[in-house]
Amino acid sequence: MSLNRIIVVGASRGGIEALCELVRGMPHNLPAATFVVQHVWRTSLLAFILQQCHSRGCVMAAKDGELIQESKIYVAVPNYHLALKNGLIRLHKGPQENYHRPAIDVLFRSAARAYGPKVIGVTLTGSMDDGTSGLFAIKARGGVTVVQDPNEAFVPEMPLNALKAVDVDYCLPLAKIPPLIEKLANEPVAKISSSQALNVAMTNSPSSRKESQPNFVCPECNGPLIRYQEGNEVNFGCKIGHRFSLQGLSEAQEDALERGLWTAIRTLSDRAAIQRECAVKFQEEKNTERANIAREVANQAEHDAQMLCEIIDAYSCLRTGNRCYVCEMQTHRHFC
Repeated sequence: MSLNRIIVVGASRGGIEALCELVRGMPHNLPAATFVVQHVWRTSLLAFILQQCHSRGCVMAAKDGELIQESKIYVAVPNYHLALKNGLIRLHKGPQENYHRPAIDVLFRSAARAYGPKVIGVTLTGSMDDGTSGLFAIKARGGVTVVQDPNEAFVPEMPLNALKAVDVDYCLPLAKIPPLIEKLANEPVAKISSSQALNVAMTNSPSSRKESQPNFVCPECNGPLIRYQEGNEVNFGCKIGHRFSLQGLSEAQEDALERGLWTAIRTLSDRAAIQRECAVKFQEEKNTERANIAREVANQAEHDAQMLCEIIDAYSCLRTGNRCYVCEMQTHRHFC
């Protein structure tokens, strides 16, 4: 039986339970290979967990250079992007996308490039909009796009964002996705038209309008970012290869801002401590004027550090859109 389909699945928060249910419903003789990316940290037991969910145990951790085989379910491993090329599995430590490695979009886009209309892309529960860019690439190359019904997803944000940005083929409850995959895997694959191919080339190029190019820098490497328009979806990428959705870029920029503020707080705190040491030394030397100046500098540094603490606390409340318990206390001096 020939390999008729390539199935790529992406999940984030709440994804382990969803993936277990999906894998339980997958037939063992499917004429397709399945690839799974779940956002994980440095260690993961996901491949082992999913092995217990499949009747034939055809689930395995992906290995670089391995030949793709039908009826197998390959799981991305921590700290490596999972990609497909020339009938092989490729693992690489490429730049993070939306602060993730493995990233859902890397798998989805590589599958779309390599297999075009053979690809079935599935987006499950998760936060933010990971997988949306990849689903767009799959759809543009004639593949089939499937999204879990947001109403039943543990975290509906990923499915909702995909539905907003991509003309998704199917939006289904999780229990109905395995039967759909089985049905599609046993049907002939439609070929992509020349007009679709042209549309793919255009939509995966940087925006041609110079005025639309933002003067943003990459939060990871500080290189300039280029704007990419993919249908309704906007993405940003740097020369190194870091890539962000608009929402991901906003989150990354907020994190970079907070890191910078905490660095400034630490530097100011150190400056205050050093100046107080200087004040003691000058006082011992009977140099009252310089001792007073050092104390004034220390006091100002402590005041500035406190102000930055209050800014971080207030900004955190704006990010969440909620009144935190610090706000209820009518002060933002708590954390410093």
